[in-house]
Amino acid sequence: MGVFCSGLCYGNLFAQISPSFTQFFMNPYRINASYAGIEGRPVIYLAHRQQWVGIEDAPVTTTFSMHAPLNLGLNLGADFYHDSRGILKTNSFLFTVGYSIAFSQKDFLRFGLSGGLGFRNIDLSQVDNPSDPALLNAMENNLFINGNFGVSYHTGYFSIGVAIPNLFEPNLNNTSTFENGEMAPFNEVVFNTSYRFYFGLDDYAFEPHILYRYSNVLPQQYEVAGIFHLKNIIWLGGSFRQDYGVSALGGVKINNQMAFGYSYGLGIQSFPGIGKSSHEFSFSIQLGQKSRSRRKTQNLYLSFIDTERVYWETEPRLKKVKEEKPEEIIAEKPVEVIAPPQETISPHDNPRLALERELAINIVSDIRTETLSAGDHPLELPRANYIIVKEDDNQNVISDYVDKLSDDGERAGYGYVSRRKKWMVFVYQSDSKIGLRKQAAKKQNNPEFKDAWILTID
Repeated sequence: MGVFCSGLCYGNLFAQISPSFTQFFMNPYRINASYAGIEGRPVIYLAHRQQWVGIEDAPVTTTFSMHAPLNLGLNLGADFYHDSRGILKTNSFLFTVGYSIAFSQKDFLRFGLSGGLGFRNIDLSQVDNPSDPALLNAMENNLFINGNFGVSYHTGYFSIGVAIPNLFEPNLNNTSTFENGEMAPFNEVVFNTSYRFYFGLDDYAFEPHILYRYSNVLPQQYEVAGIFHLKNIIWLGGSFRQDYGVSALGGVKINNQMAFGYSYGLGIQSFPGIGKSSHEFSFSIQLGQKSRSRRKTQNLYLSFIDTERVYWETEPRLKKVKEEKPEEIIAEKPVEVIAPPQETISPHDNPRLALERELAINIVSDIRTETLSAGDHPLELPRANYIIVKEDDNQNVISDYVDKLSDDGERAGYGYVSRRKKWMVFVYQSDSKIGLRKQAAKKQNNPEFKDAWILTID
C-alpha cells in the first residue's frame, strides 16, 4: 500500500471526485450529464474496473447507469457507483434531468444537471488502530452532497462538450493520512470531443475521441481513444491516458441492442511496482423500440450500441438503398421516360394492352405538381424534388405518420414548407426531375399513397 499511496496519491484524490473508465465513449453520460438520452431509447449500462491487478488496495470501481429520452426534448438519467480503495469505500447516487434544443435537423444543443448524495465508509476491520484520531475525523465527514452539470453541442456526427463534475464543495480524503482537503466548486472542468467517420458503404466507421480534465488543484490529464466499428457487430481500438499508459479496447454488439466491451490496460511503467495490468468490463443494453420510432426528435440521438448510420429526414439514403432496392434509385442513374405515342387504339389491338397503355398515359400526365420557393424555417425542406404523401399543420401528426410508415418498412421523411405553412411527408427525394412522374405513378399504385403528388422546392 505504501508504493501505491506515495507514488499516486494525486490519482487517489482525482478518482475520488470523478472515477473514470477507459471505455468512457460507451457511456458518455458518466462524464457529461448532457448526454443523458443520447442513445435514442432507454439504455442500461454496467461497468466494472479492476485497476493494477496484483497490487494491494488498488482501486476497484463499479458503476450502474440508466438514462432515457422523453418527449419534447426532455431526458432523464440516474447513476450509481461504488469505489473501493483499500479500507476506504465510496458510494454515490446521482439523478439527472436533461434538455435538448434543435436548431436544425443536424444541429442541436444538449444540457444536463445532476444532483444526489454520496457516502464514504472506512472498513475498520482492516485497521490496526481503529481509535486513530485521523480515522475518527474522517468518519465524521462521510456524507456529502454531489452534483454536476454538462453542456454539449452536436452537428451531424461531430460533438463537443464541457462538464463541471463538482457543483458542490467535496471533502477529499487522502487514503494514506485520511486528512480532509478542500476544493472549491468549478475548479475541475472536463472537455470532450468526438467525430464518427463512415466509409465502405457505411458498413464501417471510425471514431476518434479526445478527453481533457482540467483542474487548478490536481494534475491535469488528457486522454485519446480511437474506435473502429466493423459492420455494427465488432468494435476494436486503443487509448492512451496521460500518466496511466496505453489500453487495448474491443467488444461485440448484438442485434444493434446489446454491447459487451473489454479494455486491457498495460499499467504505468514510469512508476516502479505499478506496472501491473488493469481490466475493465462493460455491458449495455437498449430497451424499447429503435430511435426511428421517435421521429420528432430522432436527430438528437447518436448511439454507440447501434452505429447503423442515421440518415436525416432530408438526406436520401442512396448508397444503402441501392443495395436493398436498386429499382428505386433514379437520382444516381437517371432514366429518361419516353411517353408512348398518342395513337388511336385499333379494334384489332389487344383490348387489355390498349387500355393499360391509355391508363398509364393519363396517370403520368394527371399527377399534381407544384413548385415553391424555399423558406427559412429551421426544419425547412431543402431545395430538391419530392413526392409528397401527406401534409398537416401539426408536426406531431406528421411525425407519427412517418413512424407508421417506418414501421411498415417504407422510407419516409418530413420537413416544413414555409410557403404553405405546413409540415409535409415525402417518400421520395431527388435532385433531378427525370423520371419523377413515373416514380410518383408507381407510388400511387399503393392505396396508402393514391393522392401522392410532386413538390419542387426551388
